[in-house]
Amino acid sequence: MERDELRLLLKSAGKQIEAWRLERGITQRQLSQRLGYPSTRYTFISMVEHGIRIPPDEWKDWAEALEQDSDQFIVWCMKHYEPDIFKAVGSSASN
Repeated sequence: MERDELRLLLKSAGKQIEAWRLERGITQRQLSQRLGYPSTRYTFISMVEHGIRIPPDEWKDWAEALEQDSDQFIVWCMKHYEPDIFKAVGSSASN
């Protein structure tokens, strides 16, 4: 995947994360608390909403904090944060 394509995909993912958060009526600080982050790390939420990747070892925590189905959220994360791996796994799974 090209660099510009990946940047657009990450920004799109960030907008979706923000939409899910707003649908739940929670602030970035509240989401940070749900994730168990220290009080100073709430700015990471903003960074994610602007296109920074969520670390894979936190995907399940984010799913729970955003009240999303964990399995579906993890697939969504793979698709948006690791698109090349997602394509490779998807293509080998269909063979």
